[in-house]
Amino acid sequence: GQPDKAARYIAQVDGQLVAIRHQLEQHRGQSLAVIQFIDARNVRVYGKPSLFSTALEKIGISNAGTGAVNQWGFQSADLTHLVALPENTTIFVIKPYPADLPGKLQENVIWQALPAVRKNRVVLAEPIWTLGGLSTVLRFAQTVRDGLLAQDSNAGSNAAFRFPGSARIEGSADRDILDRHRHHWRRPETTGRNRGILLPRVLRQECSANRVHSSAHRQADF
Repeated sequence: GQPDKAARYIAQVDGQLVAIRHQLEQHRGQSLAVIQFIDARNVRVYGKPSLFSTALEKIGISNAGTGAVNQWGFQSADLTHLVALPENTTIFVIKPYPADLPGKLQENVIWQALPAVRKNRVVLAEPIWTLGGLSTVLRFAQTVRDGLLAQDSNAGSNAAFRFPGSARIEGSADRDILDRHRHHWRRPETTGRNRGILLPRVLRQECSANRVHSSAHRQADF
């Protein structure tokens, strides 16, 4: 081996991570969730220990993924799991994701109601080797820095997050429905084994009924 060369490389990476930490001083302690979509209803949430969590810790960002993880550093969960994230959480979505995901999430009331989606605090990250080494830790730290600083430049925008190529949600009526129900299904008892499945279905039914009602009015006006 080449221990001297390795030591220099480690010191170089550490120095770059310290620099990124300083660049993100105003984001110190910010909550960030790292997820990867399995399909439109299920995600991998990366917690501790994982490569992503190590990178976040190095640059002073708080990992919102606090649940128990498997040997690869992630927890498999459905979308209702994201409801319990802190209000100010930024969501980093690791690519790739299924081709039909944007269209399906555009109609998913749970996803659309997440504060991170409504306030455009979702960042799409290029594929990253989740079992990589120091270079991968550094690359992800740089990705987080670039994503958070880009959000700073977009501060004040009222636009919700949309996947590239996805259509805008039909209107504000569905969002009004979601706001009306939010205080119920954010409570711990509404995200359990039974309620976590039942209540989103109620939301979907009410939003669907609203669209039918709106459509009927448009036809009558015509």
